[in-house]
Amino acid sequence: MPAGPAFAIVPGVGFGPVRFGASLATVERLMTTPCEERTASVCRYITAGIEYELNNGLVSGMLVHRHDRVVDGSTKIWGQTRCAIAPDITPRVIQNYVHSLLGKPESSEAITAPNPNRTVLREVYPGVVFEYDRGEYTNQLVVGSIRVVKADSPVKVVVPKRDPKDRPPPEPLH
Repeated sequence: MPAGPAFAIVPGVGFGPVRFGASLATVERLMTTPCEERTASVCRYITAGIEYELNNGLVSGMLVHRHDRVVDGSTKIWGQTRCAIAPDITPRVIQNYVHSLLGKPESSEAITAPNPNRTVLREVYPGVVFEYDRGEYTNQLVVGSIRVVKADSPVKVVVPKRDPKDRPPPEPLH
């Protein structure tokens, strides 16, 4: 089951009310609980699939991860997030669906080094970076993580109106 708050991911801005430069105390108040794992450089809500990067105690980066992705440097796995880019771009949706809503990325980079999450591609859009993992069973590219990057001015995401039944299914959980 998804955990944590249902925050809108706003490219270039943040997750729901959490913005770049927010203090750790603000993050924990808005998340309604202390970090599950905290160091000087990260605050992780592993069960909710949310990670805040910190610089001098202030939010400098924000990511949501695909359920079952390995947490960096551990044997833990990320839980399922309730965060999404409107209308419904979340971890585990397929790459073609992201492209159908957001168009072509500004840039892309192949990831060739072996890694536990099967991450093979990174695509950059204004205010947001998607990492794609190769689906374990379908071999399709699915969103493995969504990273919000700070933008100097608000990023406008224009999403075409679609019938909800046109949404492709997420990668199956096995």
